[in-house]
Amino acid sequence: MKYLFIVTICFVSINLSAQNVLLSGNILNFHNQMRVEDLSEIGDLKLPNLERSFIPDSLGKFSVSFNLSKPNYFRIGRNILYLSPGDTLLVTLDFMAPEKAHFAGTNSSSIAANQYLESTPFPKGGSFLNAGDHIKQSIQATIDTILVIANERKKTLDGYQHLTKEFYQHEDVRIHADIANSLYHIPTYYLWKYPVKKEAISDFVERVQKITNPYIIQQLSDYINPAYLKLVVFRDMIAVNQNAIPAIKKNSKIREYIRSSELFDKLEGLENKHEILALKPAIDSIITTDYHTALINTYEKKLGLTNGDQAKDLMLTNRAGKTVKLSSLKGKIIYIDIWATWCGPCMEELPKLDSLRKKFAKNQQIEFISLSIEDDKQKWKNYISKNNLQGTQMIIDRSLLNDYNVITIPRVIILNKDFTISAMFGGLPSKTKTVDFLNKLIE
Repeated sequence: MKYLFIVTICFVSINLSAQNVLLSGNILNFHNQMRVEDLSEIGDLKLPNLERSFIPDSLGKFSVSFNLSKPNYFRIGRNILYLSPGDTLLVTLDFMAPEKAHFAGTNSSSIAANQYLESTPFPKGGSFLNAGDHIKQSIQATIDTILVIANERKKTLDGYQHLTKEFYQHEDVRIHADIANSLYHIPTYYLWKYPVKKEAISDFVERVQKITNPYIIQQLSDYINPAYLKLVVFRDMIAVNQNAIPAIKKNSKIREYIRSSELFDKLEGLENKHEILALKPAIDSIITTDYHTALINTYEKKLGLTNGDQAKDLMLTNRAGKTVKLSSLKGKIIYIDIWATWCGPCMEELPKLDSLRKKFAKNQQIEFISLSIEDDKQKWKNYISKNNLQGTQMIIDRSLLNDYNVITIPRVIILNKDFTISAMFGGLPSKTKTVDFLNKLIE
């Protein structure tokens, strides 16, 4: 199924340093929550949040606004956008075919930039390897194919009129970074297409890397500039080749970004407050203001509610419109499944939640709550009735879940009998380990 997005993007001047960005329009055939995702290196150092997020209504209409102080790369769905303060763009996006995007507006450079970005290679797909489609039987033939595709991409870039100098430079560097990324991923995709014996894999990878590494270093060495950290694929390649390219070691800001990224990865995976607090000195040693600010933002969020903390009470509303305190269930294990009708993955979990509830139906020590964050209460009620949803059905204003950092759904929160948090990010109903986890809490 193809999904069509129709987006109107308007920028309204607020002050000299930032302008308000207003995105409004119509999105067809896609009703999930969406986000205008910041693809910059600063965005990489922050936990997901509700900034620039929006939910299309039943007709596909939406509106979202945010401030923008300088040109930056963003993403909606599978399309990368390049937005500059002052732009006014009419955008048509096809979720399943990003190359079919259409842009119109008064700023010719923005139109040209975003039209060029329609066919941006995906780094996670091996860039010019196109998820293995361009792997050839010989390694050299694969390398030659990558270089031919990259050369065509460069011709396409050179053929565009009205591009700003900054955008052109970034996209020229992207081509080199995509070549490096393609070469880096040859072993992975080659082995998918042409499997070798298990005992020969290590030797094969080492042999390929001896061939590709000089090409990779050649493609990156002349572009070691922190300005290009805006590009996801450039950041990826800098990280994996930091020890092979002397210019990276000599560039203090790029080295500090790599260190900041490593700190973020550590922070993201921690749930223990003592371990989170222990990272504060390392965070404070980061001197680049933007990096430090982003990491502190992440640090403070991680110091919010974590496993073992006393749960924050919530006021829930049942189908009859009666308000119920979450704390009224203290003394039971509380399994909270958070969902909404506009969330496709949530819909897939609902029958699994019903099955999970039935497994523990005879156990009075556990309470399953299906908690909707639907904006339209009547729509929620209608959905429950139409689909004959069983169990404890509740609804809550999403803003009341801020303490629990509910950004994406489906999401599960599990509380213990003493009303402490057992799992801030609990196992979904479909996960087999969820039953084991609940059984251990009961025991």
